[in-house]
Amino acid sequence: MIDASTRTGRRVPDDISIIGVDNDELLCPYATVPLSSIDVGLRAVARRAAEMLESQFATGASDHAMVRLANLRVVTRRSTDTVAVADEQVRQALEFIRAKACDRIGVEEVLNVVGLSRATLDRRFLATLGRTVGEEIRRVKATTASRLLRDTDISLVEVARQSGFASQQHLCRAFKIAFNASPGAYRDDAAKGQNPSAHPV
Repeated sequence: MIDASTRTGRRVPDDISIIGVDNDELLCPYATVPLSSIDVGLRAVARRAAEMLESQFATGASDHAMVRLANLRVVTRRSTDTVAVADEQVRQALEFIRAKACDRIGVEEVLNVVGLSRATLDRRFLATLGRTVGEEIRRVKATTASRLLRDTDISLVEVARQSGFASQQHLCRAFKIAFNASPGAYRDDAAKGQNPSAHPV
């Protein structure tokens, strides 16, 4: 679909947004335009199925009850990553933040991109999004950390590094504020199929 859109002159995601399903980590991140996808929680499904099978072997009882796992979520990548705000300079700032937040940028780098003072840009961010430029940078970093905690087994030190935090301690402090949970508890909930929020509070 991405290639077909490109052949017809449509830009992804500027002209058309595309989303897939199953979130294949070997395919979606490496598409021509990295593909957003619905994660149906196959790991949690497989884990629950194994537990049920083990119980059946142990007891000899067969349980045909329907089991619902609340693990459906959308993994956002470039194919749907559009910024739909009317304020052009806020839009430019948001695009820069989403592309560079994990490179440990600060507010000054954002101001250099849009050519506004901090007070002016903060005022326009608050009017448009209800948060400041600094808060948006921290939100993007926390969201990236949450994805790494759900989808990988890398250490907290590496999660901190890849999501742009100076240390594991900085990650833990920011994550607690953003998600009202420690990174470890968040990862445990995700592994149990409890579908922790992908977005900061």
